[in-house]
Amino acid sequence: MHETDGSDGWVAVVGTDATGRTIAAAADAAGYDVRLATAPGDDPASDAPADFDDREALPLETALDGAGLVFEATAESTALERVAALTPADAILATTNTSPLAELAAVTGRPERVVGVYPAGPSLSAVELGHGERTDGDVVSRVRELFEASETPAYEVDGEVPGSISERLTLRFRLEAIRRLEGGTDPAAIDAAVKRLGFPRGPLEAADRDGLDDLERSAKTLVEYGVAVHVPDRLSALVEDGALGTEAGAGVYGSDEPQAPRERRYEVDPWPLFAPVVNEAARLLEVDATTRAAIDALLEQGANWPRGPLRLADEYGIDRVVERLQAAHEATGRATYDPRPTLRELVASGTVGLASGEGFYGYEYESRTFETVRYERRDCLAVITLDRPHVLNALDEASWLGLRRALEHADADDGVRATILRGAGRAFSAGDDIAEMYGWEADEEATTFFQEVLGPTVETLRQHSKPTIAVIDGIATGGGCELVLVCDLAVASHKSELGLPEALIGAIPPIAPAYGLTSLRKKDFFELAYTGDRLSGLEATERGLVNYAVDADQVEDVARELARATTAASPASTAAIKRGWNRMETEFHEPFFEAYLESVAERVQSADGQEGMGAFLEKRAPEWVR
Repeated sequence: MHETDGSDGWVAVVGTDATGRTIAAAADAAGYDVRLATAPGDDPASDAPADFDDREALPLETALDGAGLVFEATAESTALERVAALTPADAILATTNTSPLAELAAVTGRPERVVGVYPAGPSLSAVELGHGERTDGDVVSRVRELFEASETPAYEVDGEVPGSISERLTLRFRLEAIRRLEGGTDPAAIDAAVKRLGFPRGPLEAADRDGLDDLERSAKTLVEYGVAVHVPDRLSALVEDGALGTEAGAGVYGSDEPQAPRERRYEVDPWPLFAPVVNEAARLLEVDATTRAAIDALLEQGANWPRGPLRLADEYGIDRVVERLQAAHEATGRATYDPRPTLRELVASGTVGLASGEGFYGYEYESRTFETVRYERRDCLAVITLDRPHVLNALDEASWLGLRRALEHADADDGVRATILRGAGRAFSAGDDIAEMYGWEADEEATTFFQEVLGPTVETLRQHSKPTIAVIDGIATGGGCELVLVCDLAVASHKSELGLPEALIGAIPPIAPAYGLTSLRKKDFFELAYTGDRLSGLEATERGLVNYAVDADQVEDVARELARATTAASPASTAAIKRGWNRMETEFHEPFFEAYLESVAERVQSADGQEGMGAFLEKRAPEWVR
């Protein structure tokens, strides 16, 4: 046998279906002497790795006589007892049955030599090693050596917890998606939304592929063991009707192939689907079933999640996870939604994830204030917040200067990969501070402001080397709207209002007619500038002011997703792309911007400007001289 095993016997694998053959192929690839054995109920037409498709399966007694390590990979609840009776007394018994290990090991006569082996995915990309109270540590180490030799990551878990870790968490995710169907949500919209986060398949596509009957069976098994799981009526109805999934020709998606078109990815908020998964993960941590790192690694490596559930919780915000769970618990009364103590304690301590610098994991975090602007470094993202909510984040001189300093600070930090610009409260920004401008007593004050404060800040934003993403959830008018135009990307809520009303107070928009025209068409610009009308988030998307319009609950998340997506590119390439674009803007538009800054200073100090600003502050209609 393989020299790292330390045993004189060979490796026997009982079960010739996909799981058994996959384990046998891994052991064979690692250099072990492997014997494959048939078992009742085996499916000979296996889709397992080709390495073992042609390997002759031996009779059970022949394969087990002299084996040093036996993998029992069958669907038979009593198979382990039979295997133990035919195996040498010192052999290690490894079972893929996810029932509590003590219950399984009791019938073998050697509970200290029984270990659980639970593949975290069909390709054995990761494996869970379950141990019981009486399992010998050396036994677990022996089995771990085999998987390590085959380059399969192995994670130790508590075998007394029914169901594998990856099964329990994946099950919660799919059940929650099916529950959304009961509320009338289109399955394609759910899957498209989840896939936008980097998942190769949506939860409903995956449920159809793996079999709805298996999903229901797994859920009911956990219920029998006292686990708080609710089986959706929709799932039971589908199974009862024979709509078992892809192989049956009908499932969640009926008889058609699953279709989750990319253009539907923002119809549904995918993040709440993970709340029950995070709640279950917290429960597993509370009973010491495994570690945080193992939970995330098993889902990432075994189920191809882009990030594990605990990392997703940190990204979304543990406080928001708890809010989602509490709302669902109040609406349904189901125990599965009752937030676990671990989550409540984290929220109570202010440990909520990226937004606080620490959650389930620790992150690079910095928080500081530049004038009236808040700056945060959240891992690889800089979040800059215009923070004058009492005046709708109107941009006074301190705000423009603070914004410039915050942008410069983010630009100088090599750890920052993208910068998000947002507003506090119910506005992104209502534009320049009219009261401050109305208080200027000399023309020089206006000229100095636009040429030495506003202009350089706009140039700092335009030349920022990192991708910039504007987050609009409310009002973005005047200078606020123009900041959106200068940012590289933008996400707005449907209820947002974007406009260029400067002419209504006798001024002009200085940024939009220069740099804004690269994203705003001539007729759109003139309509906004002449009329002072405001566009909704959806209209702003259609006219190119923002990339996406989504429900208010999603706007911050989508902006963060876009920011994270930009980090896939080389930082040097990202900076080079921006430099190239900026060179074009500088050559063709900078002279116009300088001219508009001179013009806006004149307009603000003109008779029309004074009348318009005075009327605005006095909340009356201006009286223009025709």
